[in-house]
Amino acid sequence: GIVKVPLKGKMIIMRSTAAPGTLEKTIKPYIEKKTGLKAGKDFTLAVCPERIIEGKAFEELETLPEIIGGIDETASQIAAEVFKKINPNKKILVTSPTAAELAKLYTNVYRYVNFALGNEFGLIAEEYGEDAHEIIKILNDGYPRGGVRIPGMTGGPYLSKDGYYLTHNMLYPDFILTAWRLNESMPAYIIGRMKKQLAQQGKKISDCKIAVLGLAFKGGSDDTRYSPSLRIVEIL
Repeated sequence: GIVKVPLKGKMIIMRSTAAPGTLEKTIKPYIEKKTGLKAGKDFTLAVCPERIIEGKAFEELETLPEIIGGIDETASQIAAEVFKKINPNKKILVTSPTAAELAKLYTNVYRYVNFALGNEFGLIAEEYGEDAHEIIKILNDGYPRGGVRIPGMTGGPYLSKDGYYLTHNMLYPDFILTAWRLNESMPAYIIGRMKKQLAQQGKKISDCKIAVLGLAFKGGSDDTRYSPSLRIVEIL
């Protein structure tokens, strides 16, 4: 696709989430091979990961700091000027292309692992007959090192897959995979809880009418990709 476009004198900015090294080890040599052009001389490249959140895209595109990883200093300067057209006061953070790719992945994986920890605590609190939401509410209240995540279903196209990009070539165990297993198990766990509660009332889940409210992977969005709600529907 892109190699069919005249690229001489152009800049290509990669916004998509990708495995570390994608720009320099895959995209750059591919374009050079297909076009006969030389990166840094005939055209230039930069990784500028998109970090906006669904529901606040236009607001955050203007206000969020921009991470820029150009293949050289000139590339980074050009990319910075592009994003300053959106907001002249936008904060620019310059790094290498691979570091920019890693920064985007770690941002998502950090959140995902914390969500998994919230889910595990929910299971632990339940074993003691306590409400994890209430416990987390009081432990966060006024505490300067709070911000503990509450349990709940976690999914979507941005969080659940990014751990693979970070760890796909690791030979040693990692807890990102453990977090994925924990988060992915929550829909089945919820159905299991429903079955137990209904059984206490002498009912079967197959005899009930069940409404699943909210099919998107998060509130304020119509995006159903990798939604845990759809997994609940599938299990039901």
